[in-house]
Amino acid sequence: MTLARAAKGVKLLFAHDTEVALAAAAALVNTGRGDHELLPDLAALDQFVLDWGWTGERTHDQAELAAVLALRPRLERVWELAEDDAADLVNA
Repeated sequence: MTLARAAKGVKLLFAHDTEVALAAAAALVNTGRGDHELLPDLAALDQFVLDWGWTGERTHDQAELAAVLALRPRLERVWELAEDDAADLVNA
């Protein structure tokens, strides 16, 4: 049994870094909603990363931007799926 499934029905308290990561994931999903693309280019991605304080190695190229844009629909599904299915996606 996965942690997410074991915790079903239990209110969880998340560490600050987990809360920030979840908020950033929601913000990333929201960059692709509506009529206006909020990550149209590398400069916008650089600003998003800076705003959220993400660190780590980056390539700063079109492939990185494409990978981030491709991640959004997968993250968005977490909010749309039933609880067990969302847990499976997160655990995957």
